Amino acid sequence: VDPLMTPEATRRAQMAYAACLSGIALAHVGLGIVHALASSLGGLGGVPHTTACAVLLPGATALNRRVLMDGRGDPRALERYRCAEAALGCDLLAFCARFSFTAFRHFGVDAAMIPSLIAGAGAGNLKSNPADLAPEEIARLLESAL
Repeated sequence: VDPLMTPEATRRAQMAYAACLSGIALAHVGLGIVHALASSLGGLGGVPHTTACAVLLPGATALNRRVLMDGRGDPRALERYRCAEAALGCDLLAFCARFSFTAFRHFGVDAAMIPSLIAGAGAGNLKSNPADLAPEEIARLLESAL
């Protein structure tokens, strides 16, 4: 960091660097159903990305786990969910229940948009989801978030 920069400029430079590193990491790892739908919800429904992710995370986690337990997907993902919850100190659903998020209907998203939201989700992000989800399962996930 440049010693001549103001503290505010230094903070902004550090945040820009952190954002750059996170973008590089996400581009190489691939994302799952939450980010796939969040992108679609933002583009087609005007839902802020962070809100879309927060609203979808609990339901998507429960859906992924259920599908993984049925043997559809990467069984190693169940252990990764357990590790994440150990780090949180509780299960993800309990963690998310502490917060209140705006439902998608408040942004004008309705059930008629679900087929377009799924189509706009992008196959790349869906391929990296740990569970093999059927379109009707994704539709129910979106319905639950309206």
